[in-house]
Amino acid sequence: NLTSIKFGKKFKTDNVKDMSEMFYNCSSLEEIAVPEGVTAVCPQTFSGCINLSEVILPASLKNIGSQAFMNCSSLRSLVLPENLSSFGQTPFLMCRIEQLTIKNPMLQDIGSVLLSADSIGMICGFRNSSAQSFAQENGILFAAIANDIKGDANCDETVNMADAVMIMQALANPAKYGLNGYADDHITAQGIINADVSDNDGMTNNDALTISKFMLG
Repeated sequence: NLTSIKFGKKFKTDNVKDMSEMFYNCSSLEEIAVPEGVTAVCPQTFSGCINLSEVILPASLKNIGSQAFMNCSSLRSLVLPENLSSFGQTPFLMCRIEQLTIKNPMLQDIGSVLLSADSIGMICGFRNSSAQSFAQENGILFAAIANDIKGDANCDETVNMADAVMIMQALANPAKYGLNGYADDHITAQGIINADVSDNDGMTNNDALTISKFMLG
């Protein structure tokens, strides 16, 4: 009769290698917060959890496996975090999702993934994102979410010198501060979009210079 799972801050994910089918057909499970540090929801992890209505996915998540949420018929809303970049086959098969939030503005192959769901009522995402394009192409209601402020490279909803520093760090040391950098405060996909303030030519040092000049008046 397991209904809710919340992992404490001391929970270590280093030794979690495979969660495949961990909660398979756990029909009593109603809510779960997947702990930060987990990078994949493995195939069929929550398949058949028919009463699962609340799932919190961590920012560290990069992959959702095949049929991971198949027949989660009570799941009405879900937030896909910004670092999510790949899916297995039909992860949302037999789901009816009323509101899906997609935080990675450049998430690819959305159609092959989301069209496997029975229905999607509304998609929330950033303006000019792949999520918006998919919603418009398929007649799905789209709602824009915040953090698309021009110049806000670190996505803290303000523009200041820290954004110029973020851009320069990401360009000078991409292994650490780039899109897939290992630093906790590396630039995000939305941050790269926000950073392009000078010539619409992608994130460059000219963008950092433009922001610096603006802040210095």
